[in-house]
Amino acid sequence: MESQPRSLSVHIPVTLLSLALAIFFASQIGAASRTSATITWQLNNLDKGLGELKTAQKQADELLAQAKAVVDQAGKVQENYTNLFKEVIELAKTDKDAKGVVEKWKIQVNEPAPGAAAPDAGKPVEPKK
Repeated sequence: MESQPRSLSVHIPVTLLSLALAIFFASQIGAASRTSATITWQLNNLDKGLGELKTAQKQADELLAQAKAVVDQAGKVQENYTNLFKEVIELAKTDKDAKGVVEKWKIQVNEPAPGAAAPDAGKPVEPKK
C-alpha cells in the first residue's frame, strides 16, 4: 500500500477549517444585518411612541385647563349658594315665610372647627410635575 502524498493530507483539513470559518463569518454577518434591521425598527417605534406621548401630554394639559375652568366655576356657584343660604337665614330672623323655609329644609350655618384653616373654594390644587 502506498500512502497518500503528504501535501494532499495537509490541504484537506486546512480546506475544511477554512470552509468552517467562512460559514461562521457568513452567519455572523447575517446576524449583524438582522440586528441592524431590528434596531432600526425599534428606533422607528420609539419615534412614533414619543410623538404619541407628546400628543397625549398636550391633550392632558388642555383637559387640565378645561377642568380648572370647571372647578373655578363650581367654586363660584358654591359661593353663590352659600351666600344665598346665609341671606335666607338672616331673613328668617324677621320674615315668617323665610323661617318656614329654613325649618323645612333644615338650613343652618356650620361654623368651621377651631384651628381648621378655611380652604380656598375658588383655587384648585395644582398637580405636581
